[in-house]
Amino acid sequence: MPPHGKSLAARAQQALGQIDTQGGATRLPTVLKSVDVIPVMTKGWFHDALRLRQMPGIQMRPGGVWRCDRETFMAWLHQLAATER
Repeated sequence: MPPHGKSLAARAQQALGQIDTQGGATRLPTVLKSVDVIPVMTKGWFHDALRLRQMPGIQMRPGGVWRCDRETFMAWLHQLAATER
């Protein structure tokens, strides 16, 4: 899923770091859209995770609208950050 050389845990840790740098999770909307998470995940990782159905939340249709509760998304990032693959 992520580009070669960077584990999912490293990607998640980087995303969590960016969220912290930008003021923390409470600065994110309560219901997230792709436009809210792509800047911290990177476009490639987001689209790969979405295509592989690994993203939390819901996707209305393939290639369509994605939405996720902020707390669910943050829990997912923390879970990924805690695992080394």
